[in-house]
Amino acid sequence: MKQILSFLIQRPRIILLSLIFIFIIGLLNLFSVKKTGYPNVDFGIINISTIYPGASAEDVEIKITKKLEDELTSLADKKRMVSSSIENLSQISIYLEDDADYEKAESDVQKIVDRVRNLPDDLEESPQVVKVDNEKIPVLDIAVTSKEGNYSDIYDAIESIESQLLQIDEVSSVQKTGYLKREIHINADPEKMELLELTFSDINQALAKENLRSPGGDLKTEKEKKIIVRSDFKNINEIKNLIIRSGFGKKLIVLSDIADVKYGFEEPTLLISYNGERCVKLSILKKSEEDMIETTLKVKQLLDQIKPYFKDVSITWVTDYSVEVKSLLKLVKDNAIFGFFLVLIFLIIFLEFKVAFWTALGIPTSICMAFLVIPSFGVTFNFISLLGVILVIGMVVDDAIVVSENIYKKLEEGKSRKEAAIEGTREVIAPVISTILTTIVAFSPLMFMTGVMGKFMVEMPIVVNTVLLASLIECLFFLPVHIAYVQTKRKVSFQKKLFKTLESSYKQFISNVLYKKHKAILVFISIFIFSIGLLITNQVKFILFYSPDALYGSVEFELESGTSLEESEEAAKQIENILNMLPDNEIDGYTLTIGNKMSDIATHGNRISHSAVGNFLVFLSPYKKRERNSTTIMKDLDKQLKEIDGFKKIKAYSMKDGPPVGRAVTITIVSNDNEQRNNAKNLVINTLEAQDGFYNLDVSEGKGKERVEVLVNKEKAAKLDVGFPAISNAITTFYKGSIASNVLWNNEELNIRITVPNENKRSIDNMNSILVRNNKGKLIKLKEIVDIESHPDVLNITHYDKSRSITIYGDVDESKNTSRSLNHALRQVIKSEQENFPLTTFVFGGEERDSQEGFRSLMVAMGIALLGIYAILVVLFNSFSQPLVVMSAIPFTVPGVIFAFYLHNIVFGFSAVIGVIGLTGIVVNNSLIMLTFINTKVREEGFSIKTIADAASKRLRPIFLTTISTSIGLIPSAYGFGGDNSFLVPMLMAVVWGLIFASFVTLILVPILYSVHFKLTEKKL
Repeated sequence: MKQILSFLIQRPRIILLSLIFIFIIGLLNLFSVKKTGYPNVDFGIINISTIYPGASAEDVEIKITKKLEDELTSLADKKRMVSSSIENLSQISIYLEDDADYEKAESDVQKIVDRVRNLPDDLEESPQVVKVDNEKIPVLDIAVTSKEGNYSDIYDAIESIESQLLQIDEVSSVQKTGYLKREIHINADPEKMELLELTFSDINQALAKENLRSPGGDLKTEKEKKIIVRSDFKNINEIKNLIIRSGFGKKLIVLSDIADVKYGFEEPTLLISYNGERCVKLSILKKSEEDMIETTLKVKQLLDQIKPYFKDVSITWVTDYSVEVKSLLKLVKDNAIFGFFLVLIFLIIFLEFKVAFWTALGIPTSICMAFLVIPSFGVTFNFISLLGVILVIGMVVDDAIVVSENIYKKLEEGKSRKEAAIEGTREVIAPVISTILTTIVAFSPLMFMTGVMGKFMVEMPIVVNTVLLASLIECLFFLPVHIAYVQTKRKVSFQKKLFKTLESSYKQFISNVLYKKHKAILVFISIFIFSIGLLITNQVKFILFYSPDALYGSVEFELESGTSLEESEEAAKQIENILNMLPDNEIDGYTLTIGNKMSDIATHGNRISHSAVGNFLVFLSPYKKRERNSTTIMKDLDKQLKEIDGFKKIKAYSMKDGPPVGRAVTITIVSNDNEQRNNAKNLVINTLEAQDGFYNLDVSEGKGKERVEVLVNKEKAAKLDVGFPAISNAITTFYKGSIASNVLWNNEELNIRITVPNENKRSIDNMNSILVRNNKGKLIKLKEIVDIESHPDVLNITHYDKSRSITIYGDVDESKNTSRSLNHALRQVIKSEQENFPLTTFVFGGEERDSQEGFRSLMVAMGIALLGIYAILVVLFNSFSQPLVVMSAIPFTVPGVIFAFYLHNIVFGFSAVIGVIGLTGIVVNNSLIMLTFINTKVREEGFSIKTIADAASKRLRPIFLTTISTSIGLIPSAYGFGGDNSFLVPMLMAVVWGLIFASFVTLILVPILYSVHFKLTEKKL
């Protein structure tokens, strides 16, 4: 080391050129790193969705869900499989093991689904397989509305707008919500058909026979020509004039004689509006490797250019998701810059100006050096990776302070600049390397955490550790060379006088404490027990996933089953009126979706789709613009909405920021025994409703539309020679409509749908007039061979790993209770009643499962970190017991964190635990250097209280400087001087106050424990 430093000091231009290279390349990489809101995370979930229009929940379960589940059971790496069969829709979600190959799993699922051959023939689309990841979140939503309220205007504009958007290289796809395909509708008149003795199958057959096109071979002339035989429709008039019946002695009947043929649109399954105006929403998704902010900018520029060309429609931004990204990036950048200058000012005050400058320069140098390699790890500029930058700003300067302070001390002793640089660095190289390694070891296990939170957090330790390694190189090779050429003042400075006085007072204090060490230890133990008591008694609330503020709110509502889309939309206007009364500084707008219970970006709960449900996605104003947080706004809104009459269920809530977690209570009751399953459901509901703070009860099953069953009289049908397909096809065509054929006109494929006018569908009695043709060609009235019965229908049939299940959801008012306490109470009741449910399994999910997985993963990470730190210290001290003295600072640091959270009224959650894990590596640093110097002093002078006190006093200045510099670098972010964030603040608050408290532990408890350790082991050093 001495030779390397001597070589570099003799050739300072090497360092200067290296510094220039690092800043140029590092800054280029910094500015070229892609910007996203959060890391690109694959959630390990594969969804299989199958649309089956007109089918009941039971039909969907029997004909689709069960058949798919039977095949999907064989999928490897499947953790669990849940499904929901509701009216018109089958949804299956497969949750994969954390170590699964997600791309292969998606491919395997697609292959399995493709080989299922016995699905209903009348499915309009094959099952859709989609892997869930946060790349599916759009960068921008826009609303296209008609100025005249005419959907045709929107339809004509959509295709052109979509085509233009897909021309942008960064755009991967455009999702259309509320979009209806154009069709050709044949609205048959049942009375005319009955009079003319025609059936729907007659129309079907006529269309099938006439709408044909076939190759006829080649014409063998001098120049060959292709022969095409055509009888396909070239325009809508040809369809109107389609001959249905002709022949000798029979009147010629064309389609227009019995039906109204016109252009129309497919039947909507949902309605969407923006700020009260019906619209089609376009969600623009970027390619995974592209920059979110840049993509959004290009999309906006394009739309601004094309807006003037669309005279009949308005194009409006619904929400720009990159605004949140820009806000987060600005928050991190502002706080980082603020923190850097605070560190610089602090160092200038307590170190000589030029030494302070070169020490502080280690921060940008280390960051730029780290970004020479960070892009190769696939790290993007997002909230989590930049959080790592904020965390590391204060830490980076720690080792630099130890080195520069020791060099500075050598200069004060009268050594030459070059001698001081070499000797001062060499003297602390072992503890400096050890401190960097212990901090790296503390953060590294976060890279191997399991679950969704682990995937989200992985980039933070990569950034922290890379910057720390860069800072080690900077402080051992760059900093000594800089200081070797600094012209320092040799006169006694203010700083030196101040620290001389402080060291003298501290030396006397620690000497007195060492004589009363047992009392001092008892004081620390009492403080520790008292702080843990604050957690146990809930004085400091522990909520693993806590997010009091967000940019989005949601209103979900449900009306009586059977309510039409239009009636639901009309009822929702009452909610719109209340939303419109919210202050302008709190809400920027909202979208209403009728037909889906949850918004597209909601990540938890019971996904239900039918005409009697809907949701509002509320776009809240930026954090700084409003005084109330999202939780308060939405709770107040929820109270107002509860006063509205006419809704079966209605609730408003704030959508949690950050990685997705489930609702406070999510419990699935799994049993194929209907009685046990229902009894267990009642037990759970009664238990939850008795708990303080529980609200928003939601059950996955429910009452669906009344089910009308058309029962075929088999005896009569057989006697009249009528087959089931003829009956089923006739009824389906009458009430749902059937696609008979299609045409391709102007590059647009149009389905030809046969149905009847809506007024004929309003009564089941109208079905009696339907004619069907038996196998001998004779006409039979449907009423002669069927009976009609009505039954109540279930809304949603759910399965958990193929077994019937019911899932119960709920929320908790965190001012009254916690998810953890509520689920614990529920577990106790279930445990006491388990004997009554031998065939039933209770599965806790949602926030409870996420909390358990996250907490378990965090504890494993902390355990690995502590073992790693201990191993490094064993090697450094060549002792199995001395590292325990150093690590004693860790548990006794916790009270500082808990007291800070208690005084600031902050919830202790996931981000706080992350802060504590990072803190373990940081707090060990000062203890390590303290013990190293005490060991050295004791070896030289022998064991005595005076020796320990003298050695400890020599560490006062570096401990003071490193503690305050790290803390002061994080304080702007911890207190939100540059803007705050509910995830960021607890983490940094834990580090700041834990570190400050740890400095007292290091200065007082570590020397005491060293003394006790020496006495117990009687080991001469």
